[in-house]
Amino acid sequence: MVQQLGLPVRRTKVLLASSLMLGLILAPTVSRADVQAGTACPTLGKTSISAGKRFTCIKAGTKKVWNKGVMLPATGPAVTMRLTTPALVSTNGVPENFVDLTSSTSSKQWLGNYAAGSKVYQTYTNVGDALQLTWHVTDTITGAAFANKPVWLVMNANEGSYQRTTFTYEDANGIQTVRVNSTTKAQTQIPGTTDANGDVTFSVQNTNTIAQAEPTPRAMNRTQVGQNISLYSHITLTARSSSIRETKDFLNAHFVKPSAKLLWADEFSATGSVAPSADTWNLVSGDGCPDLCGWGNGEVEYYKEAANRTDGKGRLIISTKQLSPTTWYSCYPDTCQWSSGKITTQGKVSYQYGLIEARIKLPSGGGTWPAFWMLGTSITTVPWPLSGEIDIMEAAGNEPYKVSGTAHSANSQGEHTWHGGYTYTPKLTASEYHTFSVAWQPDRIDWFLDGRRYYTLQKKDVGSGAWPFNDPFYIIVNTAMGGGFGGLVSWDLKSATTSVDWIRVYEYGQYGCVATETTSVGNCP
Repeated sequence: MVQQLGLPVRRTKVLLASSLMLGLILAPTVSRADVQAGTACPTLGKTSISAGKRFTCIKAGTKKVWNKGVMLPATGPAVTMRLTTPALVSTNGVPENFVDLTSSTSSKQWLGNYAAGSKVYQTYTNVGDALQLTWHVTDTITGAAFANKPVWLVMNANEGSYQRTTFTYEDANGIQTVRVNSTTKAQTQIPGTTDANGDVTFSVQNTNTIAQAEPTPRAMNRTQVGQNISLYSHITLTARSSSIRETKDFLNAHFVKPSAKLLWADEFSATGSVAPSADTWNLVSGDGCPDLCGWGNGEVEYYKEAANRTDGKGRLIISTKQLSPTTWYSCYPDTCQWSSGKITTQGKVSYQYGLIEARIKLPSGGGTWPAFWMLGTSITTVPWPLSGEIDIMEAAGNEPYKVSGTAHSANSQGEHTWHGGYTYTPKLTASEYHTFSVAWQPDRIDWFLDGRRYYTLQKKDVGSGAWPFNDPFYIIVNTAMGGGFGGLVSWDLKSATTSVDWIRVYEYGQYGCVATETTSVGNCP
């Protein structure tokens, strides 16, 4: 939130490769050729067998695509592949630890490519945990064990969506890796053999970090609606033969943040429209004068305590409004043009390391400058920038697809320096909620947008400059207007709203400390 004095010392640019998946968009996992109805095909009249169907290349308009396919009679055995581990528990037919997606609209669109009785389930697993998967395979007609037969576990199965889950597993050649599937054609197949009872077990180790994980679910038997982080693997089993008709289970294993790692949170769950908790937050008022008029950035807002209120629905609302030309508020450089809100935990709660994140819907409009950031607690005795600043998120309404993250400190002469990066959202940033995070540990900070890292700063990157980022900091949330970062305010903008769903702090690896005047939690120095 400081005024930019020139180009940053270091910038990185990362374009998000695809939009975030907020629901399941599933397509068939095929046995041999990767053929799906409606996708491009090479030669008119060409046929290909996939998932028990014969597909023909036809002309659709000006394009050559595979038709819907014709189901073929099975020439080999019909087998049923049921998932037995992890155990799916139900009471009186009601799932307890899983979600049955078989009848969902998205599942119905592709389950018809498999034999009747195939199922789709969703489960939640703590990120970083091992996952054991056991299937029981039988002859569909006789019920006899499909014994001592080769089968393959399919991880990150081709289904038309970006899967960021990574795993390791061990085979005869050592430790192997399950890669992400960013192309929808990069699934990993792990070979196995059923035993005399028709059972086969695979063990994989998830290697994603808590910063990449989905939020902790409120219930294990419900989907997480409206979340903007998706970390899951679409998993199934196959005999990898077009002559075998497979009735089988599909598992969507979602990887979530362990609740045991949560050190601190504010869910803004107060009933009605009230100020955020005074035990945690200070409500800022004024324009920074006389010591820091315009907050050092030429901003044109006047902060009012009343601009920060919960909405009674689990959110904090920061209201930004255009002021009347006759307002008596005096701002830098003259009469105030806007009122807005700002809250801080200074003197009440401090943070040192950990995963620090907030889910926020940003305001729209030229000149808006929302920020989720931190200042060193030593700022009362050590002048800025020596005390340090970590901007977890800054955005400008005049650059409506861009999100920035920056660390501010001083060089060896005590002069202000900064290092930062930025990324872009596929849709207007203000059009939906996003999760903004830093994974903070000694001598290193990583910035994330919706679980995807876009910038890393390490102590070695600043050379002989100061590194104040191993000390405690406090949190600030605000919406500024104009200034060096926000830019010109749109002439037709009358109001703007910043909506904060929650702010949470997790242990990251072995690091993370949250302290008040009387207590502390986590691994505190």
